[in-house]
Amino acid sequence: MKYFFSFMLCIILMLRVQAQPAAAIEYNLHTAGISIGYLVDDRLELTTGFNTKLFSYNTILYASAGYKILFSHKDDDNFNLTPSIGIGKYFLQLYDAKDQLLEDSKNNKLFLRLEAGKDWYMGRLFISANYCAVWYCSVGIKAFIQ
Repeated sequence: MKYFFSFMLCIILMLRVQAQPAAAIEYNLHTAGISIGYLVDDRLELTTGFNTKLFSYNTILYASAGYKILFSHKDDDNFNLTPSIGIGKYFLQLYDAKDQLLEDSKNNKLFLRLEAGKDWYMGRLFISANYCAVWYCSVGIKAFIQ
């Protein structure tokens, strides 16, 4: 996992001249998460972040790379679809009614994400479907930092 994050960091540093940083917040009924990343040449997206299951002890830490597919080719108003793949670390802690730990596991899993969004001048409104040991969907907003 640390090698993947190091590899992503090297790619980001090499492409920093052409990359635009972004930060995102996403939420649904079961998970909340934040992510940071870079958008390179308005197409390649490199992201790292985490999602945590609310009111529980499940957490997913991930790093992924994806390619943005544009449905329109306007500079400031695009509909897009971004499939991405990466690696995620899935943390799971299960407790019984007496708050005794039943299971504590940390597994590396394949992380898959499909994000559909609409770009505006400074950000993107998106919905996403994600998989890393469990399926979850979320809505969120991504801000591009100038």
